[in-house]
Amino acid sequence: MKKITTYLFTILLATLFVIPTLSFAQDDEDFIEEGTVWNVTFIRTKANMGDEYLKNLRQTWGKAMDQYVAEGLIVSYMILDGEAFGWDDFNLMLMMEFENFATFDPDPEREKKFDAIQEKLLAEMGEEKMDSTVKSYSDMRKMLGTKTFRQISFK
Repeated sequence: MKKITTYLFTILLATLFVIPTLSFAQDDEDFIEEGTVWNVTFIRTKANMGDEYLKNLRQTWGKAMDQYVAEGLIVSYMILDGEAFGWDDFNLMLMMEFENFATFDPDPEREKKFDAIQEKLLAEMGEEKMDSTVKSYSDMRKMLGTKTFRQISFK
């Protein structure tokens, strides 16, 4: 019985400390989390391959991004280039800005627009050239990961 009493007392005590802290934190936020959403891919280009990779990327990813913006599928896109700090660090960030997280929900009409743009780019570039360009990426870069971030603003 003493173990049960001690256990219940511990839970009660923890609850008394945690609940006020949680409600205080929610009332006193100094920022707004209702900004746009960024999908960021981290890339490490191989030695002396950065310019070639970007040149090829312009023909595939860049053209697709321009069309996505024109169709209102994304808000914007950008590439950030910087110095890698080690062998496992990235030097490029490929960024796509979306209006909100709802744009990631399944939407057949939206998916049709994405598919139509991809088909148009494939037809313009030619399947053989598109395949060889995309396959060459593995010789020029290593993808280190992708993350999705919400843009926040201070009140």
